[in-house]
Amino acid sequence: MKKIIFLIATKLLFISVYSQSAKEQLALANAAELSDNNFYEEIIYEDRLGYFIIPVKIGNDIYEYIFDTGGFNTLTSNILNKNQLPKLMEVQVGSSNQMKSKITITKIPLLTIAVINFKDIGAFNFDFDASPQIKCYTNGGLIGKSIIGKAIWQINSLDKKIILTDKMSNLNNLDNALKIKVSFDKTLNPFIKAKINGKTESFLLDFGYGGFISLTGKDGEKYASKKVTKIIGGRLNWGKWYSSGKYLCVYTGEL
Repeated sequence: MKKIIFLIATKLLFISVYSQSAKEQLALANAAELSDNNFYEEIIYEDRLGYFIIPVKIGNDIYEYIFDTGGFNTLTSNILNKNQLPKLMEVQVGSSNQMKSKITITKIPLLTIAVINFKDIGAFNFDFDASPQIKCYTNGGLIGKSIIGKAIWQINSLDKKIILTDKMSNLNNLDNALKIKVSFDKTLNPFIKAKINGKTESFLLDFGYGGFISLTGKDGEKYASKKVTKIIGGRLNWGKWYSSGKYLCVYTGEL
């Protein structure tokens, strides 16, 4: 049973076969083990324009990671090289913006969130060069579904914190909670059912694009409104700035 309540942006969608089978590739990409038990931790996250940023320790350093229920785990080339991680496989992947590239899969021996240890985590070496806005939010990458599926995560958006535990009994207010059935596809993507104009559709439970749920492009086109305004280069009114590596992102004004 998957231990998940509910829970960027590039989604890795297609894995093609090289010397290894697609099944072997997927098993490595979704690999993760939980090392601890009987734990309860509170993690303060930062909401950066809809992306939930949490601290993650790899090696001797702490990085800013996006909490992404709909994505695979990733890490940058800097983290890969600094920790001398092995390049175990090379696969070709597609993304939600229709771009394709060859990407290395590695395995992280130990990754720590709060004080909770996860080990032998499969991760894609991904630098988000084609998505420079993501570099404004993270200098690490994505914490994805394989890690999230190993524990219980309760998100408190009012206090900007995530409770991380391995026991449902550690959580409060569950008697008043609305329970929604979550299903998983073969790549561990979580889906929920919801209705649009009276018709039931499957939505990806997806925190990795600055929102919460998303439709596939094909399903979304069925409901696309003709009253759509496209804004290019619009300015946002948060008045915040984020710095990650060599990228500096400033948001001012109004959209």
